[in-house]
Amino acid sequence: MRDSSSQATVPNRPFPSNFPAKSVYHQLIHGHQVVFFNLIVEDLVSARLISMASAILKRVNASAMSSLVESMRIRASSRAFAAVAVGTDIVSASPDVSLQKARSWDEGVSSKFSTTPLKDIFKGKKVVIFGLPGAYTGVCSQQHVPSYKNKMDEFKAKGIDSVICVSVNDPYTLNGWAEKLEAKDAIQFYGDFDGSFHKSLELNKDLSVALLGPRSQRWSAYVVDGTVKALNIEEAPSDFKVTGAELLVPFPGPISIPVLRLLATMANTHLCFLLPLLLACILLFNRPVKCDDDDLHRGINSYRASLNLTALVENDNAECLAEKIADKFKNQPCTNTTGSNTISGTEPQFDDYPNLLAKCNLNISNTRDGTIMPACVPNRVPDLVLTNFTKSQYSGKLNDTKYTGIGIGTEDDWVVVVLTTSTADGSFVPASKNTATLVSKIGMFFQLLFLMLSFVLLL
Repeated sequence: MRDSSSQATVPNRPFPSNFPAKSVYHQLIHGHQVVFFNLIVEDLVSARLISMASAILKRVNASAMSSLVESMRIRASSRAFAAVAVGTDIVSASPDVSLQKARSWDEGVSSKFSTTPLKDIFKGKKVVIFGLPGAYTGVCSQQHVPSYKNKMDEFKAKGIDSVICVSVNDPYTLNGWAEKLEAKDAIQFYGDFDGSFHKSLELNKDLSVALLGPRSQRWSAYVVDGTVKALNIEEAPSDFKVTGAELLVPFPGPISIPVLRLLATMANTHLCFLLPLLLACILLFNRPVKCDDDDLHRGINSYRASLNLTALVENDNAECLAEKIADKFKNQPCTNTTGSNTISGTEPQFDDYPNLLAKCNLNISNTRDGTIMPACVPNRVPDLVLTNFTKSQYSGKLNDTKYTGIGIGTEDDWVVVVLTTSTADGSFVPASKNTATLVSKIGMFFQLLFLMLSFVLLL
């Protein structure tokens, strides 16, 4: 930025990059044109993987596609958690297994120590389930269970029938723990007293080193009618990076196993030359699902509603700019004088700001009345992200009636909010809206054409 009076205000907010997902491991041997990929099938759910794969594809030629797909197929069949993946029917995978609902000893006696078959838990229902190593342990008590307890209203709003916590514990210990956490009314707790449930899914873990004996991995899943639609598994039971409730909001399914099989078939036939086209279509159609952005948008609108202000409407062009700004802050560290704590007059200046606008079909004249507000929140914890905007110097902007639109962009721990107005100087209307729309439609047409051609020729 060169002249703060002629363009949107941009306060500073660096934060550390600490995204937890370790979904792709790749090694490029340029001299031999060899590419090795290890992809865990359920990790394809991650929106991060889509963007990473897109970047990798730029460096892979058609002759390497066969190795890519074959490695995907092999990894899918021999990974550490082989018995459960996206697409697994949990009931069929564990036909003789049942769980024990948390209860007191007296309740156990009166029920004749009954158990609950998996079909009664999953069939015909939308279920969010998370597994943890054990009751009364640090991460489980302080982070894992509370993350789901605090999201119950959102899960209900999305039509979730039940949220379940399962642990390798007896149901009586679980009952006391659930009551202590004041979570029993919100979450259904089930014991896997002998670990058979986790063993059947190969989610078991020997934690004798911590004097816990046979336990389970830390994991979470979204299950519809018994079928796993989304699955997250921590690398270590002590980790809490990818299994929190905020990372398990129901969304459209990932790249499916049938598609992987299609890719493998194409790689081993004369149709392998179509793989770049098909993979490009898959990557283009699987746009990242911005659940965190939606949560923040709703939170800000709830905040404005409490002040009797109108809701901010999503503005695609503001979102585009927010994403570009977030990318500029990438890898910058958090400090006590950045973001919502920025001292007036010390905001960052982007020399290429006009170029950022141009990439979003914008210009200085239709954005100068807008406001850009970066914030830094390690791991982007939703509640902390919201308070960085509603309980900081940014609240003055959110309280202003002149703002009518919003765009949100994220990068690592960075969150950037762009506010727009209904006036010409802050509307964020593209400089060439019709042209941009036409280009978008043409691009979509060719994506569909390539995808259809690939499938037709395969038949």
